[in-house]
Amino acid sequence: MTKGKRFNDDVLWAGMGEKWQGWFDIRVLWGSKVLFKAPLNDMMLEKRGDKPGELFFFAPEFKLHIDEYTNDKQPDFNIGQYGSSVGNDYWLFTVMPNGVISRLPFDDWGNPSPIFVELNGTSNTTDRIVKDGKRIKFQYSLRGEDEDFTDWYIWRGGYFRLSEKKHGRWVDVRPDSQKE
Repeated sequence: MTKGKRFNDDVLWAGMGEKWQGWFDIRVLWGSKVLFKAPLNDMMLEKRGDKPGELFFFAPEFKLHIDEYTNDKQPDFNIGQYGSSVGNDYWLFTVMPNGVISRLPFDDWGNPSPIFVELNGTSNTTDRIVKDGKRIKFQYSLRGEDEDFTDWYIWRGGYFRLSEKKHGRWVDVRPDSQKE
């Protein structure tokens, strides 16, 4: 945290508890050498159309869930923020060989927002974004619905693209305005 505060949010709601709220940097270190440093708030919020603002985390330190989401043999990870009482919003990132971190974009109906994943406690990183072959999948539920939903995405053309199985074969899902 580069600017902000640590406090105990004792108001009764799903995000209550100890928090670190403010502005954060993300860094990649090699020994004591800083390979990369950038404002995390900007990386998470800029392309969403929001003016970057404060983030909050439930712990001052947490282990990132590292995986390989894009099949490029570079380490990928996710960082999340409170989304609702049933799930959190997560952004996916990759670490390049030179240490540079960049956000992995989603071409989901033209919306660069984060993905919504079923709640895993008050974790700011999750193992519920699961690699399954060439795709990633995650589950979520909606209030008032009796079932969980699973979204599948494939990394293609520099974006994660929503896909689904139709007649035994995977196809990209596109909005009506983008169909050929």
